[in-house]
Amino acid sequence: MATLINALASGIIAVSITGFIAMLQAESNPVSAMPFYLRTWIKFSLAMTAAGALTNVLSLSTPPASEIVLNCGLAGLFSWAFFWHRIKWKQVKK
Repeated sequence: MATLINALASGIIAVSITGFIAMLQAESNPVSAMPFYLRTWIKFSLAMTAAGALTNVLSLSTPPASEIVLNCGLAGLFSWAFFWHRIKWKQVKK
């Protein structure tokens, strides 16, 4: 059961972060006004986090309980943040 919970949480993290990366490609996003090094920093950090989450899903490992709790928290945080930012950025475009 712990493996399934971790895989589900990691999958949510990977999908949510991929959504963030896609939003960052839009010309209307607020990040596009930032300096190049900041845009690169956030894109690289998001890509590495998504890659790690996807690796968790593919390996179906059972990490310690503390990591499962962390992944569940990150899944909730990233999925909420993705939807919130998407709503806010759409409002900016209007």
